[in-house]
Amino acid sequence: MKTKNLINSVLFLSILLIQSCGGTGNKQEEESNNEINEIENVKEDDEELEKKPSGLALIESSDCSACHMNNEKLVGPSYKQIAERYSENYEDEKSNLISSVIKGGNGKWGEVPMTPHPQHTEEEVMLMVDFIMESNK
Repeated sequence: MKTKNLINSVLFLSILLIQSCGGTGNKQEEESNNEINEIENVKEDDEELEKKPSGLALIESSDCSACHMNNEKLVGPSYKQIAERYSENYEDEKSNLISSVIKGGNGKWGEVPMTPHPQHTEEEVMLMVDFIMESNK
């Protein structure tokens, strides 16, 4: 009988000790699962960007939406307004548009200047501008 009581006491104390020290490790397992889920979400986001046209993916990964919308003027002109203005002479204006995005611009669309975006290469901006022009025909 004493042995049975001793075993029950040891078992009870062991369970109490495990619970007071953070459980059975499920918290660590849960944190690990959360990290895995975050990594999978990032991978899914990357895969979604890869499926989109590269110009759109670049636009969405930049700060363009802070000033531009597709169909409505925000701080700067809408993408549709840009496409309408430059549609007839796009090939002639293409290098000027690319330069305006990279170096910034002033006076073409009113008093608010276009902020420079030197983090983008000419090739990236060309893809972005081409996408804007193509998607707003």
